[in-house]
Amino acid sequence: ASAAPAEPAAAAPGDAARKPRLTPLARRIAAAMQLDLARLGNGRAGLVRKADILAMAEEPRTENPEPIGADQRVGPEPVEANLVLAHATSRGLKSALPKPLTSHFSPLTSQFRIPVATSTVQVDMGAVVAYCTRHRTEYERRRLRLDELACIAYAAIATLPAQPLLNARWSDDGVVLRRRLHLLLADVLVPDASDLTLRGLVRQSQSMQQGEPAAATFSIHPGSGHMGAAHLPHGQSAALLLGTTRRQAVVIDDAVAVRPVLLITLAYDGRVLTQAHAGHFLSSLRQQLEHFT
Repeated sequence: ASAAPAEPAAAAPGDAARKPRLTPLARRIAAAMQLDLARLGNGRAGLVRKADILAMAEEPRTENPEPIGADQRVGPEPVEANLVLAHATSRGLKSALPKPLTSHFSPLTSQFRIPVATSTVQVDMGAVVAYCTRHRTEYERRRLRLDELACIAYAAIATLPAQPLLNARWSDDGVVLRRRLHLLLADVLVPDASDLTLRGLVRQSQSMQQGEPAAATFSIHPGSGHMGAAHLPHGQSAALLLGTTRRQAVVIDDAVAVRPVLLITLAYDGRVLTQAHAGHFLSSLRQQLEHFT
């Protein structure tokens, strides 16, 4: 008699695919990209965020992909090819400058010895002021305080993914790109700020206690003026310095109007960023703020 077909072995309980936990923004991006969520593990702290989804989308697809676990290190995001910081390494980007030119950067430990540069842009804050006026009552009903600083932080968060070097740090082995954005807003540390809505950002910034600046990867300092060198925290490649909003006469379509104007300064590490990066980021940020919705 012919042998009976072998029954399939019972799957072990640990082999069952567990559904990953995603933030709402990460779930929407994964659905739009039609990504296979079975490739994802639970990520760090058991939660998959936008950075994890975008990193998975950039990876080459294989026939039998392995799930991405929390302990697997994801490589750095791609950057522009014309940077002097080029050769990719396991820790980040290796400087392409010759050793004699970079050796004097190695012993830098004091804040004043970091080569800090600044770039400033003038922003018409009329759209932001109008938005805060329209929605302030709605936020107050939820015991939240909506102000211009929260809107600026939200616009900066939306602009940072296009400039990953602003969320990086210098090291002796090269530039290390960070996948997580930990925002220091004034004196409050908002961890994992990249997936927050405007309302979530306001709620987090009001509920969190004063944070440790060393844990932040990007910071925004209101009322800082142009003191860039004194306000670039150690371990960060860039920081936003905000002046005071003042009403000034500006020219709009060949007419003079009085508008609320704010000077925004980007202080950045000259070893990591160039003036072109700073100008591109500030231009995009100004576009976000002058058309804020």
